[in-house]
Amino acid sequence: MHTLTSTSAIIMNFYAALFDGDINDIRSMFVGEPFLNEPTKGPVQGKRAFDHFVRNYRQWMQRRNPRVDHIGSITGDNRTVEECILHLDYKGESIDLPVAVIADLEGDKFTQIRIYHSMWPLFKHHSVRVPTLPVSDTLQVPPLIDQYMKCLSEGDAETIIGLFEKEAYVREPSGGEFKHTGLSAVSTFYKMALSNGGIPLEHCTCTYDGINCAVEYTINKWGNNDLPTQAGIAVYEKGSSGLLSAVRIYDDVKPPFEIP
Repeated sequence: MHTLTSTSAIIMNFYAALFDGDINDIRSMFVGEPFLNEPTKGPVQGKRAFDHFVRNYRQWMQRRNPRVDHIGSITGDNRTVEECILHLDYKGESIDLPVAVIADLEGDKFTQIRIYHSMWPLFKHHSVRVPTLPVSDTLQVPPLIDQYMKCLSEGDAETIIGLFEKEAYVREPSGGEFKHTGLSAVSTFYKMALSNGGIPLEHCTCTYDGINCAVEYTINKWGNNDLPTQAGIAVYEKGSSGLLSAVRIYDDVKPPFEIP
């Protein structure tokens, strides 16, 4: 198993190289041909498609002065999850975009990279992200997260609220003003989000380091509303109390009703 420090460095080096790095060096970070799944382009596989993606991605980013702040990492067997905030200058504004980068590893090289973020902070609209992974019917998650997921699916806001510490927060995919801090704000968020029924998530991967956990999922239903099947990931931090201290969500799901 990789150490947290080494995997964080591997991912951050890759992400920084996308903005300004030798494309041969970027390709050499992969086992075999590069395989990337990214919100704007979906699956990008093979040398020609990858080189084309990197050139276009870099041109778009370099005009917007990208800066990356590390939030945290979760490392499990042959997979690591890196969270960061991508700061961009866009249309005269400073945009802070929460991004999760997930790497499947073989040794110190990637077999696949998946990037998750919302389009809302940039374009003020949502984009359906088709599933990136198959659903696993046998995937196991830690007990605290399992309880959270069951309550989320059942629309049980009161029990979910009881799983959080007093100073905990929930951050929606768009970040910024969509961060709900303190138990009162967390309570308001879940009561509104689940007012129309539960949100069942179909799990794809679980990355767990003994404390914190990241779950990739697909979603196709929110309360009484059917949704286009789409992909996301959420990160769950456990505090010293054993309860949740933070939940950070990375998807681009359009809520079927307004959540203040």
